Amino acid sequence: MEDNADLVDYIKDVRMLIADSIDTLLELEYDATSEYEDRIVPVNSVVDLVDMSLDVNYSEKLKRAESELMKRQPL
Repeated sequence: MEDNADLVDYIKDVRMLIADSIDTLLELEYDATSEYEDRIVPVNSVVDLVDMSLDVNYSEKLKRAESELMKRQPL
């Protein structure tokens, strides 16, 4: 019976390690892809400014949704 408990503990430890590794990889991926988001783009009109602000808002909503999804998904 104790072997089963040890095996369950071992599996839990491995799952935690995998979850931490996935989090680290996702952060690295985000850092690699966010370089292009940091470019300065001149704004020529109010319409461009509104479009850019909507793009930023949408991007942040997506990032927040991805983050919440990763928190809810059990490994």
